Amino acid sequence: MCCEHHHWFVWVYYSTTELHDPGESSDMDAELIADHHDIAMDDLNGQPLNDARKTPLHPDLYLEDGVSSIDYVLVSKEIETEDQAEHEERRETFENNLRKEGLTLEVDCVEDVPLRFVKIHAPFEVCTRYAEILKLRMPMREKLDAEFHDHRVVLHFPGLPALEFTPPAVFQDMTDCVSKIFNFVRLDRNVFPPKNRHFTAVYSRDKEYLFDVTEEFFTAAVRARIIDFILRRKKFNDSENDDFAFGIEKMLSESTYEAAYPIHEGDLHVEGNDRSLLFKNWAALRNFYKYQPLDYVKDYFGVKIGLYFAWLGFYTYMLIPASIVGLLCFIYAVSTINDHMPSNDICNKNLNIFMCPLCDKFCDFWKLDGFCFHAKFTYLVDNPSTIFFTAFMSLWAALFLEMWKRYSAEITHRWDLTGFDIQEEHPRPQYLARLAHIKKKTVNIVTKTVEPKPPFWKMRFPGIMISLSSVVLLVLMALVAVIAVILYRMAVLAALAIHGESVITSYAIIFTSTTAAFINLICIMIFNQIYARVAERLTELTQTEFDDSKLSTCSFYSSIFYIAFFKGKMVGYPGKYNRVFGSRQEECSPGGCLLELSVQLAIIMVGKQAMNTCMEMVIPMLWKWYNMLTVPESQREAHNRWPRWAKDFRLVNFDPRGLFPEYLEMATTPSSFCFQAFIIAFTSNFIPELVYRHVVSDNGTLEGFLDHSLATFDVNHYPPLYKVNETDGITECRYPDYRNPPGAKDQYDYAPIFWHILAARLAFVVVFENVVCVIILFIKWIIPDMPYRLQEQIRREAYVTNELIVEQELRRAREANTTASSSPRSPLRRQYSEPARNRNVQDVRFRIDRGFVIEVSRR
Repeated sequence: MCCEHHHWFVWVYYSTTELHDPGESSDMDAELIADHHDIAMDDLNGQPLNDARKTPLHPDLYLEDGVSSIDYVLVSKEIETEDQAEHEERRETFENNLRKEGLTLEVDCVEDVPLRFVKIHAPFEVCTRYAEILKLRMPMREKLDAEFHDHRVVLHFPGLPALEFTPPAVFQDMTDCVSKIFNFVRLDRNVFPPKNRHFTAVYSRDKEYLFDVTEEFFTAAVRARIIDFILRRKKFNDSENDDFAFGIEKMLSESTYEAAYPIHEGDLHVEGNDRSLLFKNWAALRNFYKYQPLDYVKDYFGVKIGLYFAWLGFYTYMLIPASIVGLLCFIYAVSTINDHMPSNDICNKNLNIFMCPLCDKFCDFWKLDGFCFHAKFTYLVDNPSTIFFTAFMSLWAALFLEMWKRYSAEITHRWDLTGFDIQEEHPRPQYLARLAHIKKKTVNIVTKTVEPKPPFWKMRFPGIMISLSSVVLLVLMALVAVIAVILYRMAVLAALAIHGESVITSYAIIFTSTTAAFINLICIMIFNQIYARVAERLTELTQTEFDDSKLSTCSFYSSIFYIAFFKGKMVGYPGKYNRVFGSRQEECSPGGCLLELSVQLAIIMVGKQAMNTCMEMVIPMLWKWYNMLTVPESQREAHNRWPRWAKDFRLVNFDPRGLFPEYLEMATTPSSFCFQAFIIAFTSNFIPELVYRHVVSDNGTLEGFLDHSLATFDVNHYPPLYKVNETDGITECRYPDYRNPPGAKDQYDYAPIFWHILAARLAFVVVFENVVCVIILFIKWIIPDMPYRLQEQIRREAYVTNELIVEQELRRAREANTTASSSPRSPLRRQYSEPARNRNVQDVRFRIDRGFVIEVSRR
């Protein structure tokens, strides 16, 4: 009888599908259609459509009935403790509330392991209810046509009409030949066949006949999301006094449950499941050069992870031209390093240039030729090609953003993410619990639901003040860390200087900068953890606002901003330093601060990536190894025979906000050309060298530039408090600045060339910004945020979707009228119904806006 029932259901399902075909008509009674549709919905209820799934390929993925999938698992320990009775009571209440919600629960265990597994299945009725609550977009019956995948070429610039043409056959043949060269990076269609795309709409149970209801209508990811939404909001205590006695997160934090997770589809090394497919053909290192199966990644891991890898792949490919240009600039710097006159003069021991001491009283004079390695190293990052590379990267950043907008528009359209509105996102349950006893209500303009309105002075104002105070405190902590690193650099450099002339070399300066950068990196990683905890405490509302609240840019770039724009800019001169709390400020080296800035950037960026990689790869492996050690050695072989839903308990828990640092990089990676212009102008030696070539030098070269860029100071002019103990016959010392020499009319004041250079710096910033800005605006103009063909396709899909809705509503209205007219009615009923039917010529009314049906109502 059961087999006959399922066979009849398949026939009904295809009958309702054929009814949808616009090219065919059916006189089937509407009530019969509705009955068959309801039977289909009831029979689906999370179960398969055919008998083949009665014996599933992976029985570990189903409940004992063999048809209901395991969508989520809760794990608790069965060990006697002081709080065991309380935990059991909580679990019983929580699980009963889950059953009342309609979820199917099945308790199971593993032999000789004190663990209790609760397997959860979301029936079809629960999925439909929460799909409507969560406003999920689900596939409709009609599939998308492929008419937009032809070989048309469309040129469209904003403000101008689109130019559409078909390229010549020769051009198409050339394109195909070039495309074949890159076939090795494309996905194998036999391994990852393209997925069928459907028209989608926000799911509504009142219009289920519009949707393509199959056994895969609610995927495993959607079921897991629905169950997770329920788990976060169900109470585990019947007491009405405890407003915060709800949610799986609280139960996990209090060890009522040990873990809560959706299960994987199968083992990594067993073929026949998407997990193994992605592991072998995507996650393996040997596939690093291939395109990513983003649709499969999104379907298995979810939209957030899918979007992250879409951005990561696009970013990696866009870095290829940038890396090639950077490599060419580096080769140019290496090939011309011996031709740079200022570096050669620094390394020339015959010049015998003595520099002023790096600290007061205890430090001695030091010879500039010990700075040779540092000068050569500085030229690698401060040479003429640096300017070209800076301009190129500014344009590359603009091009990257515009191309990413186009690519993300295609991705979001393909994954039906274009209609997301943060106002439609459900508030975090912890926030709602705080508002449980507020009597004043308000209506949400977007969702049209009644929500509690927190009082401003009693709840919101204290929260705002606490948030602002916390942010100010965290910013001050970051500044304190920067100051501490500055003091470290100064102290180490001074300590090395006390030991004598031999140690004051470029090696000591590079060592100090490098170790300071590592200390700064450690501070950044610590502050990031603090910021995350503070944001979690201070932020309520929705999950998106929670993620947006985290601030870490301040800690990342505070030290970089200091080195680029403040270090060595207002230090004064020997004998009259601008002191802070009685101490000298930190100074730049004779070659400028650009090398130190580059070292700081490299260590922070590379070190942050290395630490993130360690946290993402090494730490999970260590935790997995540790978890295996907790299993007694006698049970380790038995562990390999555990069912899938039990094996996943040993996997490392993935923080749902673990991708936030990666998303932060997405926002901060494209750099600002404004900052780059200031760095080139005020941190590097490009402008001083340029002014020297065209204003000071007689032959247009850098010969004599070193002597020109070093000011002279008479050691006898040191104040007694800061005078050097031993001068060893040295009467003058040099320091990097543009000031008048001793004995001049305005000795030690800024020389006229200083103001020439300052004007040139400011002029360079203005010219660089305007030129780059004009080019960026031109790039933004010629590259629209959304491809023109995609705009066409979206309009086409909106039109077809509206046509489908109208067609189905008209069909149902006609069938309802046919049913009503065929039923016997009394003369009195006919007398009063006929005029009403004549008044309503059409039973379906439409509201039309700009050519699209935006509202359908049945009269």
